[in-house]
Amino acid sequence: MSAQKITLRHLSFHSPHKEPATIEFSSGFNLIYGASNTGKSSILDAIDFMLGRSSRKLKEIPQHIGYDEIFLGLEFSDGSTNTLSRSIDGGDFGLFVGLHTETPDGVEPLTLKAKQPTKKVESVSQFLLKKIGLHDKQLKKNADNQKERLTIRSLLPLFFVTETDIQKEISPFRSGQFTKETVETARLKLLLTGIDDSALKTSEKNEREAISRTARMGMLQELIQEVSEKIEAVAAEETSKEELEDQENRLIKTLERSNELLSGLEQDVLQIVEEKQSHQTDYEQNLRRLTEIKEMIERFDKLLLHYASDQDRLTGIIEAGSLISELESETCPLCGAAKEDQGFDHACNAETEEVVESAKAELGKIVKLENDLINTIDQLKLEAEDVGVSLANKRELVLRSNQRISELTPDLAQYRTRSAELHQKQAAVRRTIDLFEAREELEDKLNAIEEAPEKLEEASDNRVPTSSLFELADRVKSLLNSWHLPNTDQVHFDPEAVDIVLNGKHRISNGKGHRSITHAAMTLGLANYLNDKDLPTLGFVVLDSPLLAYEEPDEDDEISETHLNRHFFDGLEFSNDVQTIVFENKKSIPDDVEKYKNVTHFTKSRSFGRYGFFPVEPD
Repeated sequence: MSAQKITLRHLSFHSPHKEPATIEFSSGFNLIYGASNTGKSSILDAIDFMLGRSSRKLKEIPQHIGYDEIFLGLEFSDGSTNTLSRSIDGGDFGLFVGLHTETPDGVEPLTLKAKQPTKKVESVSQFLLKKIGLHDKQLKKNADNQKERLTIRSLLPLFFVTETDIQKEISPFRSGQFTKETVETARLKLLLTGIDDSALKTSEKNEREAISRTARMGMLQELIQEVSEKIEAVAAEETSKEELEDQENRLIKTLERSNELLSGLEQDVLQIVEEKQSHQTDYEQNLRRLTEIKEMIERFDKLLLHYASDQDRLTGIIEAGSLISELESETCPLCGAAKEDQGFDHACNAETEEVVESAKAELGKIVKLENDLINTIDQLKLEAEDVGVSLANKRELVLRSNQRISELTPDLAQYRTRSAELHQKQAAVRRTIDLFEAREELEDKLNAIEEAPEKLEEASDNRVPTSSLFELADRVKSLLNSWHLPNTDQVHFDPEAVDIVLNGKHRISNGKGHRSITHAAMTLGLANYLNDKDLPTLGFVVLDSPLLAYEEPDEDDEISETHLNRHFFDGLEFSNDVQTIVFENKKSIPDDVEKYKNVTHFTKSRSFGRYGFFPVEPD
């Protein structure tokens, strides 16, 4: 029987009063990219939240106001579908049959516990693990062969990778917590072999470990001293972890307010730019019209001159004809024939009076045309005055827009600098807190060794089979080669570090951009291995900013100037066996991104594309 896999189908924030915020996911490759503060982090946070997270709530952001419930649509490889629902404030889950973005009418969901299940109600972890065949799996957690149960939360970090985790200087299969190394190795062994540690029996400590007890205590004391020295170098003598956490919370809130102000200011500038473009377009249209009017008036003035000339000519004819009719002449006034030649067959039969009348009629027509033309010229001159006024107004509006942009630009730069400084301060405080937590963890470990009774035990092997690691390394190498990552001719797995070595250099020894892309390769390599071997797995991979080298290149970076990003996306586009959802910033995206099928671009613009994950509130 083939192992079941999960495919994420949609994530939706529901509101009784607002437009829902929804994004759909396809099988295979999905790319979501765009500028900061457009909702990418909210989608990541919400997916993690909907997959059983109970240690912390959703991040509080202004866009959440008005939404009350989140829906996560799931499809399984047997074709069945379910939707998980959960209050935006946390708590237990609801389970619906089928895919829904809101609670279906007349349907009562099945309840799933967020944490520990009860006799009557199972947990969301139990439900999901049952679906993929990893329910009730036991993992060895220490040298005493004590075990803990696999949960969806302990499995998820292998396939759901945040921007922070993807660049860490540790193995993608490790959390960095020393006390978790045993169970994390057991977790990897379970996935690669399909065999858990249920058969292990709790045993006594062996004599060799008893002898090394003092050595381990000494090592921990040295590590505690090293961490303490690092803390003293970055924190005041009396500073406590609680004070730092309080400081971090204040910085986070200040940073959120600063980002809100920055986002509002950026929106103001964008709106002014759009208004300026509109005024500039109107100005150019008015300028073209004014030019057209001037050209027409010049042509019409020339035509008036012709009309005046014609009137002079016709007036002369009329006056001459009137004089001629009064004259007595022996010769014909029109053709000059002598009187004796003016018989019945005289060819010139014209009468002077008829010529005068014809000239008068023609003169009347020309006068009428002249009057019409004068009226037209007057109307054009009036229109020219109106257009000239509008032209001046539009010019003034463009100048005002430029002035407003100039006035806002320093504030924009100031807020950006302030946000960057706050972020750096918050990161520095977080690093110091991490040092305090690391010291506490080491002290707890030391206390546990000091307080634990000495007893013999029979140790059990907890290694991952070499053949499995060899195959996994081969898949990672294949991915890196297809992406054209430099210096990946030789790739092998280091069982002790539970990480890969590239051309003799440990993966974590490279810069953060290199670590990010190789972390992605190990995550995808593991997913491909499990899929090819038909072993139980989640079935999807979520990667946040794997192409960090393009966003924040290192000094010795060898990636950002290559086309690795295009090869990376091409490889994912043509691989449909594992659903992969990638979140990236705009700098990492190749120019021909439109060729990929399942791409969502958050433009942060009201005038084109999708602004962001959450609908834009009307002004």
